[in-house]
Amino acid sequence: MVDTDDVLDESWLCSTDHLYTVDESLHDDSENEAVCGLEHSPSGSIGVPKYEFVGPVNSSGVASSATEIDLSNDLIDDIVLNKGEPSTVDKFNRFNIRDITYDDVSDLLFEDYEAAGKFYNYYAHVRGFSTRKSKMYRHRTSDFVYRREWECSKAGVNPKKRRNPVEVAEKKRPVDIKETKRRNHMLRRGYRQTRCSCTAKFVVKWCLRRKKYFVWEFVTLHNHDLCRPNEVHFLRSHRKVEDHDLAQVQSLNEVQVPISRAYEFLSYQAGGYNNMRFMLKDLYNKLGRKNITDNAEGDAQTAVRSLRARSARETEFFFEHTVDTEGRLKNMFWRDHQSLLDYTAYGDVLIIDSTYKTNRYRQPLVLFVGCNNHRATTVFGFALVGDEKEETYDWVFNMFLVSMKYKKPMSVITDGDEAIKSVLERLMPEARHRLCAWHIGRNIGQNLNNVEAIKCFSKFIYASLTVPEWEAQWREAVEMHQMENNEWVTALYKKRTRWAESFFRGSFYGGMCSTQRCEGMNCQFKKRLDPSTTVSAVYGRLEWKQRRIRDRAQLDNFKVRNSTPVFDTHMRKLEVEACKTFSHDIFIMIKSHINFGDRFVVHQRFPFPNADAIVFYVGQYDKVERRWSVDYCGNKGNPQWSCSCKMYESDGIPCAHLFCVFKYELIIEFPTCLINKRWTREVGETTILPSCVQVENTLLATSARYASLLIEAGKACSRYAESPEGFNAAMIELEKLNKCSMKYNPTVNEDHAALYESDSVVGDPLKCRTKGMPSKTEQKRSVITCSNCEGLGHNTRSCKKPRLVPDVCGSGNVVGRQTPALDNSRDWEPCIPRFSPAIQ
Repeated sequence: MVDTDDVLDESWLCSTDHLYTVDESLHDDSENEAVCGLEHSPSGSIGVPKYEFVGPVNSSGVASSATEIDLSNDLIDDIVLNKGEPSTVDKFNRFNIRDITYDDVSDLLFEDYEAAGKFYNYYAHVRGFSTRKSKMYRHRTSDFVYRREWECSKAGVNPKKRRNPVEVAEKKRPVDIKETKRRNHMLRRGYRQTRCSCTAKFVVKWCLRRKKYFVWEFVTLHNHDLCRPNEVHFLRSHRKVEDHDLAQVQSLNEVQVPISRAYEFLSYQAGGYNNMRFMLKDLYNKLGRKNITDNAEGDAQTAVRSLRARSARETEFFFEHTVDTEGRLKNMFWRDHQSLLDYTAYGDVLIIDSTYKTNRYRQPLVLFVGCNNHRATTVFGFALVGDEKEETYDWVFNMFLVSMKYKKPMSVITDGDEAIKSVLERLMPEARHRLCAWHIGRNIGQNLNNVEAIKCFSKFIYASLTVPEWEAQWREAVEMHQMENNEWVTALYKKRTRWAESFFRGSFYGGMCSTQRCEGMNCQFKKRLDPSTTVSAVYGRLEWKQRRIRDRAQLDNFKVRNSTPVFDTHMRKLEVEACKTFSHDIFIMIKSHINFGDRFVVHQRFPFPNADAIVFYVGQYDKVERRWSVDYCGNKGNPQWSCSCKMYESDGIPCAHLFCVFKYELIIEFPTCLINKRWTREVGETTILPSCVQVENTLLATSARYASLLIEAGKACSRYAESPEGFNAAMIELEKLNKCSMKYNPTVNEDHAALYESDSVVGDPLKCRTKGMPSKTEQKRSVITCSNCEGLGHNTRSCKKPRLVPDVCGSGNVVGRQTPALDNSRDWEPCIPRFSPAIQ
């Protein structure tokens, strides 16, 4: 037992009655942990909590025998995982903790009161009840905690009513007395009382001489049933989401695994839900608190600082943003180093499109997309805009050109937005602007009612005709379907140079004629984005999807270098040379044109000896009226080939007419003038990011390192788990590793440390109005009609006229609360339902 002289003498502490206070606000479940973090013991030992089993105390105040036991978190977790079995408990403290009394714990000394709280919580776990922090006594001058109390979670009584509205009104607070009374007398549906005035408690006090806490009071009697062993994981004080569990769930969530599925995965690893140390709602709450902490400065400010930090780490990463007059985020544009390399190699054709419902602020997401040498989609940049006005797009396109070293594309494809059209004409006048062919076809189907007319006019989008032929056939189609006075057809004809294939012959588009690549990207990105996504999350999720796209491009490069296709055409030498020069997808297209060249024959050959030129006329075997001219010019050792179909100029691939002439002239070497560098194998090597520049995002790098360590640890754990001896040895080693890992725990994230360079704070944007949204005046609510009196503005329940009830007795009269006065000005008849006659 502890001498009374060692106990904190209250007469010595307090010269007045107000020297120390009792913190009554900590009597509920939620204690202010920030305040507890400021408390410290006079001995200054803050770290691994320890307690001592102290024997009798001699006259000098020193215990005759003391056994110091480590009560670290790892040991508590080990005991909890073993369900508090007597063998483990005996090894822990030489007696069964299930049956301990005050006499057993009266000689225990704790370094700090937090260690005492962990000891009592472990005891509660073994017994099967939940604990709650109770009173805390502090010294008023030094703010030192000299007494701490814990109690059973069922202590006290549940409050049945809220505060009296009269008392609230006396404090001169604006309150609705009527509404407060209604709430006070109404209990929540499913409300259950959980407290039953249980007296079980655990109290420790500070010993001045030993500088430790000792047990002052320990009540083990409960007035309620204790939980069964398989129900302990439902108790609140024994549920806690650890950092490693949270990291694993976040890693799974990054690859589109829902939180609920990730929780099931953790329960499978733990061997069942009974072995889980937290519930699903605890996991959701933990993630919610972490999101609030991460976005404590605001969603937009967090996103801006993250992008600024990456821009500071990577010299080629580009990011810019604008704010409105109130300091709120309006527009932002970003692209990484890989996008710059891709645009340098494949930036001759640019596709621009915007998509909606990707964030909680309704800001449209603008995508800049292109096509690589494998005819796969590549992303050049992203932008979030506050509106779709011309000045907004002007800023976005200016930032795009600045980030791409002012390199302008040769051709641009958009969806027909007039604001984009005006900006492109001003900033990129040399680029050919084409409207999306798919949108044009959809508009034809929506504006024309005749099925035959829809089929006829849809053919003009992709028709491979010359301009005079196209014009003649359009006039015939308009006269046939009597569309001379159709305003929409007339407007479509005026824009023919921006959507018809015939007007783009000779302009390079790489075989692209629509924004479907952007639509495909939108479909992929929207698997990770939704209208509730924050701006800071949009950047990370787009980055992860972009990594997947680039990984597929690397796979295509790998297959090209490590595989060889089958050569089966009649022009084998040209086929082999094309395979060595072009990527696999382009080689397949060239191979199809070689085979398609068998349908054509050379009708005439006209040489020009003085000019070193030859003109070939090629016709189709079954269609003699269709002819094409193939021109050859020696040009002093630099031969040039061209065809009147302009396929090479438009798509960068030789057409079947050229291969027909090659076969006729017995050409076995692939002409260098017909090799477009953007389709070759070598151009893919120029887009590989140097390893020294591959600086990863800190959060993604942390997740990757965690996953690597988890894999290596899993290999060892799978072997240790084969036997009980291996399990015990592994637990000892893991405990040592856990203690050693504490020194590698950073106190401040390096991202956040580098982000406080700027003092400007960016506010969260307002919800913007996108195209197609009705104005506030157009958003009229549907008028409510009463089915009783046919009046407007109310329904049957709020109708002031008496409700008509049919008489089911067979008299045919209508009875109700009162007989309504019929309006003779109109034929008013009550709606009486018909009843089937009774069966005789």
